[in-house]
Amino acid sequence: MKPVEPPDMHHLLAASGWLDLGNTSEANEELERITPRLRAHPDVLEVRCEVYAVAKNWDACADIANAVVELAPGPGVGLAAPGVRPAQGHGWRFAGGVGCAPACRREIP
Repeated sequence: MKPVEPPDMHHLLAASGWLDLGNTSEANEELERITPRLRAHPDVLEVRCEVYAVAKNWDACADIANAVVELAPGPGVGLAAPGVRPAQGHGWRFAGGVGCAPACRREIP
């Protein structure tokens, strides 16, 4: 898949910056400024998953993680494998073991 290019990359980086500041509302606003056809790009979805993770919307984060795996299967995807679900006290549980989705590491108990 082709990388996200400017000006959409600028919005993606801004969204990530807002997340670093803990402002999910502004992060989401930046993601909404991305060209609609690129909103399903794995890099955009990874940041969207982070927004949901910071907001503790685990179901939406898991849905996005599964969508990314379908769009870009294989190593280096950056999100959890199919069958991911929040695991109480242990980050994320994968269908085949325990792990943590990098995009969802911010505040997992």
